[in-house]
Amino acid sequence: MIKSQGKIKRTDEQWEADKALESELFLKGYSYRRIRDKINERYKEMGIDIQISYQSVYNDIQKCLSEWKREQFTNIDQYVTQEIQALDNVAREAWEEWERSKRPKCKTKYRFKTAVEVQKETTTGDPSFLNVILNVQQRKARLLGYDSPLVVSIVGDKEKEKPKYDLSSVPDDILEKMADALQEGGNND
Repeated sequence: MIKSQGKIKRTDEQWEADKALESELFLKGYSYRRIRDKINERYKEMGIDIQISYQSVYNDIQKCLSEWKREQFTNIDQYVTQEIQALDNVAREAWEEWERSKRPKCKTKYRFKTAVEVQKETTTGDPSFLNVILNVQQRKARLLGYDSPLVVSIVGDKEKEKPKYDLSSVPDDILEKMADALQEGGNND
């Protein structure tokens, strides 16, 4: 403990321990005030006469958030590179399977355990592989920032005064995420 202007201040070790507990509780959804109370309870149990303020907890967590952000910026290029490589592998396999699905299929008819007739059927290919390829391309475009910003227009209907939403430009996967988020939000009330 360090005394400064009549107040007891935390040592570096105490501050580091507080920061670890504060960040853990913050990630669990605790409010700053509840975190402050937990830290102060811990000090009381340890017999240490320190009272941490709400502002101290807030400042500590802001420092943690900026540290986390800095760490993520250094890792983001590596993450994007790994994701692009993984998506390229998925696309390559999907293209191979698409080509394989277009090959003619041979049907052999047997009579008394001997092949009698061989028929070749031509196929157009399995379109599900093309969907996989399209999804990979969309994901890569989002990762690399090639997609233009998503704009949702809200057009007011003056007769009924109910807004209409033009979602025609929103990809299906984004619409599904929006619907899920709205449903989850409705369950929390």
